[in-house]
Amino acid sequence: MKEIWRCTIDRISVRFEYEWHDADNDQWIRTHRKEHWEFDEAGLMTTRDKSATDYPIAESERRLTN
Repeated sequence: MKEIWRCTIDRISVRFEYEWHDADNDQWIRTHRKEHWEFDEAGLMTTRDKSATDYPIAESERRLTN
């Protein structure tokens, strides 16, 4: 899942949520990630700030499927 929080001429803020399977530990993980991007006048990225949080979930708690 991807949501655009804010978008202006030179900035974008987005939120991601995804689920993945750690096969080594047989554990499902849900990740929430936020990113903020800034661009110069030529459209080139000048700043990328991101943070992510992972937490284990049971397979029955999955909300996202392929």
